[in-house]
Formats: sequence, structure tokens, C-alpha cells
Amino acid sequence: MNTSLIEYELSTGQISNAYTFPEGEDSVVRREGYGYIDGHAHSDGHYVLDGVLTERPGSPVTLDGLILKNVPANSILYISGESYLVIDDEVELELPSPGTYPLRVECWPYKDWNGEVTV
Repeated sequence: MNTSLIEYELSTGQISNAYTFPEGEDSVVRREGYGYIDGHAHSDGHYVLDGVLTERPGSPVTLDGLILKNVPANSILYISGESYLVIDDEVELELPSPGTYPLRVECWPYKDWNGEVTV
């Protein structure tokens, strides 16, 4: 039987590594600033909150026409691959020319929001 160990950043709870090794063996070098718990998880869907493996919440972001609403503070907005720091909870998109633009909003611990807008 195998044992699984999750390594996460103590400051954010973000999972950095997942290890699997034979039961009774543990060859993981513990790093300063990281915590370790038993279990199976992936950083796309989980993080560690107060020492407990927790599902990452869905993003609260919504798109209303050309306005992104409910954007968490300090999010990163990607428009066609270009990144922008968002400090307000609403963003009015000002796009240079007609077309379809892929959008992504990242803000830890929320899951990424993905969408597109056509002008």
C-alpha cells in the first residue's frame, strides 16, 4: 500500500507538490515555509485551509455586456494573453477593435474564471 503526502505553502495554503511512496517510507525533504498533510489532492481543485484539505471556491466573477463584476481585489485579468492588475470589483472592458477576446481572471484561492467577449 502507498502513502500520499501533500506539500502546501503555509502563507496561502496553495498546494505545491503531491508525493506518493510505499507505506513506511518517507523520502520527502521538508522545506521551511511549507506544511505537510496526508491525502490526495491537486492544486487546481483544492488548497489547505487551517490545516484541512479544502475545495477551492468558484470564482464570483460575472460578465454583463462589457463589464466584469464581482472581481476580487488584486485579481489578474488576462485579455488575449495580456495581463492587468485589477483593484476594483468592476472592470469596464475597453477593447481596441471589433473581434472576440478570450478573458481569464485569476485570484487565489478562487478557481480561475474564463470567458470571452465579442465586440
